[in-house]
Amino acid sequence: MVAPTYTAELSPSGRAKCRTCSNKIEKDALRVMIETQRYLASRGMMVRNKEYHHATCLSTSRLVVEEISNYETLEEENQEILLAHFGSDPSKIDEEEEETDSEDESKKEELDEDEEGGLPRKLGALENWKLPEEDEVFSLKKLTCPKLKDELKANRQVQTGKKNDLMEKVCFGRLNGAFPACPKCSKGKLHFNYEEGFAFCKGFWNIDHFEPCGEVWSDPKDLSMAPWITPPGNIIQVEEE
Repeated sequence: MVAPTYTAELSPSGRAKCRTCSNKIEKDALRVMIETQRYLASRGMMVRNKEYHHATCLSTSRLVVEEISNYETLEEENQEILLAHFGSDPSKIDEEEEETDSEDESKKEELDEDEEGGLPRKLGALENWKLPEEDEVFSLKKLTCPKLKDELKANRQVQTGKKNDLMEKVCFGRLNGAFPACPKCSKGKLHFNYEEGFAFCKGFWNIDHFEPCGEVWSDPKDLSMAPWITPPGNIIQVEEE
């Protein structure tokens, strides 16, 4: 596994949840993204994973501000928050400069490879999807968890998560349609990354072991989205003012 990287940034949408406290990270709030990569031997590919934390929720035992990307570009107020929370270790600066040189070379090689016809990195595209607004999601609050799960089950969608997660999945499905079974492995269920705008398949259980997939789709046009089924008991009448 490649060593994780840490990036400080302002939350662009307020959709991501903090992996430490499980609460949503509000739009424009200071957060730290941790990105990890590991080699998936069964697919012969590197798999990326991103998780987000409130800047002050993340443990201070594993890094200092010199190890956080984008620190220098933040406004002074946010720099002070990170400095007070994580502390500083100037000795890390020299190490980072050496690593940066080698990283720049690696990135140049990757760009050259892409220009020569190598496989481009798959990126998400939020503009390709209809994303539910907060008030649309909140309108489903009257529905119980069993009713929300029944609607997801009727559409053969993932039914895990807390009530807010279920509401978001139902609202997303009503706007975009139902995800099909994974076109790649044919058995996995598709999930959606609301932060970066792509659908992905984790894989599926095959008797006593998990078969990983990792395929990604950034455009619903590449998927056969099915019409969404809303059970009669889940239709909420909007009261006119």
